[in-house]
Amino acid sequence: MTDASRSAHDAARALRDLALVLRPVLARPGRLVASVLGVAVGVAAVVSTLAGSGAAVSSLGEDVEMLAGPSVLEVRGPGGVPTAALEPLRPLCDEVLLVPVVEDTVLVAASDRRVRVLGLDLLADRRLVEAGVRTGAAIDDAAGARELLFGTGVLVPSGLAEELGAVKGGSLELTIHSRRSDVAVVDVFDPGRLASPWADTLVADVDTARELFDRGERFDRVEFVPREAATSGVEALRERARGLLAGTAFERLRVEPPSTRRAEGERMVSALRFNLAALSGVSMLVGVALVATTLATSVVQRRERLALMRSLGASRLQLGLGVLGEAATIGLVGGAVGVARGSIGADLAVAGVRGAAFSIAPRATGTEVRFESWWIGLGLALGLGSATLAALLPLREAASVPPIQGLRSERPRPLRARGHAIAWSAAFALLAIAAVLLQLPPIGRRPVYALTATVVVMGACVATTPSVLDAASRLRVGGAVVLRLAQAGLSSSLGRASWATGAVAIAVGLAIAMTTFVGSFRRTITEWTEDALSADVLVRSSSVDGMRPEAARAIAAAATAGDVAFYRESPAWFGDATIRLGGSDFGVMAAHSRTPMVAGGATRDVFARALREQGVIVNEPFARQFDRWVGDDVTIEAADGVLAARVVGVAREYAGQEGRVYVDAARYAELVPDPTVASIALFLPEGADAGEQRERMARAVPADSDAAVVLRRELITEVMSIFDRSFAVTVALQILASIAAALAVVTVLGALVRERRFDLAVVRVVGATRRQVTALVLGEAFVLGAVGAAIGATMGVAIGWILVAVVNVQSHGWSLSFVPPWVALCWTAAAVVPACLVAGLPPAYEATARVPREVLRENG
Repeated sequence: MTDASRSAHDAARALRDLALVLRPVLARPGRLVASVLGVAVGVAAVVSTLAGSGAAVSSLGEDVEMLAGPSVLEVRGPGGVPTAALEPLRPLCDEVLLVPVVEDTVLVAASDRRVRVLGLDLLADRRLVEAGVRTGAAIDDAAGARELLFGTGVLVPSGLAEELGAVKGGSLELTIHSRRSDVAVVDVFDPGRLASPWADTLVADVDTARELFDRGERFDRVEFVPREAATSGVEALRERARGLLAGTAFERLRVEPPSTRRAEGERMVSALRFNLAALSGVSMLVGVALVATTLATSVVQRRERLALMRSLGASRLQLGLGVLGEAATIGLVGGAVGVARGSIGADLAVAGVRGAAFSIAPRATGTEVRFESWWIGLGLALGLGSATLAALLPLREAASVPPIQGLRSERPRPLRARGHAIAWSAAFALLAIAAVLLQLPPIGRRPVYALTATVVVMGACVATTPSVLDAASRLRVGGAVVLRLAQAGLSSSLGRASWATGAVAIAVGLAIAMTTFVGSFRRTITEWTEDALSADVLVRSSSVDGMRPEAARAIAAAATAGDVAFYRESPAWFGDATIRLGGSDFGVMAAHSRTPMVAGGATRDVFARALREQGVIVNEPFARQFDRWVGDDVTIEAADGVLAARVVGVAREYAGQEGRVYVDAARYAELVPDPTVASIALFLPEGADAGEQRERMARAVPADSDAAVVLRRELITEVMSIFDRSFAVTVALQILASIAAALAVVTVLGALVRERRFDLAVVRVVGATRRQVTALVLGEAFVLGAVGAAIGATMGVAIGWILVAVVNVQSHGWSLSFVPPWVALCWTAAAVVPACLVAGLPPAYEATARVPREVLRENG
């Protein structure tokens, strides 16, 4: 054979292989579209969630080191770095520049946009230039420089200026400590490369930033920038700095590389991103079930053709490659569609994720979603991987049927008792594995093993599908002849029917699991807010940094009845971890608070004992993360001192995942110099008019402040409204479950009708009407839907319990009350079973559309 003929032969063979893949894909476009959409929905959910969470916490992670620029070390403290700490560090100036920095986030008053404010020593700090940031020439003139260095001037990145309507020479109104403050826009600068962290950063002089944020005589950190003549390595420089601080009033300050702060930021949100991605992966599993059902049906419909190809010399490998090629086509197309859909839906995901993200990282800045090129690779990999996984069972089906049996259109033998025993043994083995996985601890607050256990439980339930369906097919229903015929039809094709039932079960189970989790969460939050939000009137700040003390005192003084408690909060250190230290009047709380306690006794007794014994109360996430419970001692490093105290109570809390330690207001004032007030609670005596007191306090809010005065009932309603908006995904999951179930039933029933076309024609010939044949097919659809819904309900309740009792505790440190989802079970069954009946109409029409004698002649 010549080279030309060999090349032609290879080309012809490649075309035949391509036809083997594309012909079944294009032969039934409806089935193709359904499978592609199943994959696309899952990919879109993952991409939009990851993109949305990334945009919601864009100021954390890599931004830390990029903004740090050339600095190699930084000095930090829980309450900042006193300006006086620069004095003992002065001997380091021969090798490094000591660069003070103030950094915080603010709200733009005209919108809910959060932006970063970075205060730098603009005369000595050259990180903007080294980062590629290009400023204009306006700051070189005397007026611009004076406003920037001695006034309230800031530099605004060009994209942010366009978004906020800021122009050079104009001003921006920011909300700081619940007070609106105007800053002058001295210049608009180009932030350099796309997605630079400078694109969301207002740059100010460090002293201007200190004044804006009321830092007093403190910086947030002091960075070490090496000079050209520096000879010491980073570790030697670090030890030298520690030695200079030792024995001084500043020896508790830490000298660390910027990467430490970056790791803290990433740790704060990594668990959130992981959990969101895992939950969005629910849609991927539904997509896998749909693709598996579609491919299995495709193989069934081509049994005779595949058998003929085997008889003519095609190998099992070639047939397997054909099935895998079909799966790859579906996966790649679905992945591409999912990436496009996910990038569009990411903006919607930001709103849902932002509340949870900001509760974990309150000083993060949220930005618009920017398309990332790696999304394409992720989406295609997810689509291809899920479709390939779904092809495993159909691949086995295609390779296992002998050619003669396929050509004779023989059906597989029914499942025997031995097969039932194997299926149930496998199910119990999988449940045992899941039980072991649930005992394993999380990996860095990521419930990897617990989530794996949910997949294993799902596998155990699916393994029982053929046995349960066979039992349902053998169940005798008196008087319902059509239903008995439908049961017999399913029993004769149990393998095919099991695929559809399994797909229905997976879709229903995942929907019920999410509904169970959200329902339990909502019930717990409802009960908690009713107790924890016990103040009759609450004053809160829209700023992340609280209210100025003078404004808080003026608002509180306007109340003419009841007891007032100020709540203050600041960062602190527990070991190497950053926590929140909160201070409130324990005397007032002992008289009025109803905050639920996990441990320690009755709420008011806990506050009274903490006040009497100078103990502390910790929240549940702190107790679980650090394993500190009632009776244990804790040592907390605060801004102006060290707190060593005993835990007297563990409070149930769902306001955030951060560990919090609460002390009495008097002790807090000794530890933290910042008098900023986070919120004000007014507890009224019985019979007092809360509305009147609210009006009095609202009138006392300064004109330049946006502090909000709300009643207890209004706050509870708002909290539940936010919760419902955040978890509206459960409605989408129920819809997705119904669609997935319907598509599975359509594809499998269509295959069963075509496979049994001779039997149905005989039934028609012996006197059955079109209506009876239609009822027969719809009866099969009903059995598939009912059995799938029953298995799915069992699966969903089990997985829902794991999400509530294990996954949630390991992820967030919250314990929830498990609420059986009776209403969800009823609604899901009410949606899925009718959807399966409707899905049976197209196959029923196909069963009655052809004249019986034509079908009999074809099979004669």
